[in-house]
Amino acid sequence: WEPYYEERISCAFEFGADPYQLAASWCTVSWRLYANPDDEDDKKVLVRYAGMSAIGVVSQFLRDMRANEIQHIDKDWHRTFERLQRGLSLMSRAPRRKARTIVDSGVVDLWERFRGDTDSHDVTLVTAEGDVSAHRAVLAHASPVLRAMLASSMLQGTQQRVEVKDTPKQSAVFFLDLLYAGTSTQDFDAPVALATLDLAHRWQVVAVMRMIEGASIGRHLDR
Repeated sequence: WEPYYEERISCAFEFGADPYQLAASWCTVSWRLYANPDDEDDKKVLVRYAGMSAIGVVSQFLRDMRANEIQHIDKDWHRTFERLQRGLSLMSRAPRRKARTIVDSGVVDLWERFRGDTDSHDVTLVTAEGDVSAHRAVLAHASPVLRAMLASSMLQGTQQRVEVKDTPKQSAVFFLDLLYAGTSTQDFDAPVALATLDLAHRWQVVAVMRMIEGASIGRHLDR
């Protein structure tokens, strides 16, 4: 990731660019990455911008590149992967105007108790390390993506189970903690933070994206 591009990214932030801003649903722009730039038939990764932010696009690329490395072990994308990770680190620390509201601790306690009321949970997130449950209504109101999935006639809708087997269980728990109460008692490291951020982008939950950003996340991503 050449310094010239780092300067361009930083300059864009100074002029008000927001890497969390979602592209319009009608956007037709896409980003292709070829294992062999001289052979367009060798296309491996394609990400469309519609409904996604800059961070979401890069996160999707990183996820797809990991899958490609497993399927095509002979292709070495290590250098490109590292550049995208550095770009994601830069974007995650972009300065933003944050809308903050003072919330009484009793409200936070109420939502934490609601989050912990597993008897009333009616949706299951199937992670790489086990299941995590939640309330369908909360997920559907927070995420247009999850709302469509849970209302569909596909497996997710009929069984109310959403598979995220590429995500650690701790990241799904962290995501739900932030979604319900805006806070969490668990510690997290860089992989957990990135996987949680990826979930928030994948499901277009802007509030959680904003909560994960900041100096503390930036320090983790630099390690």
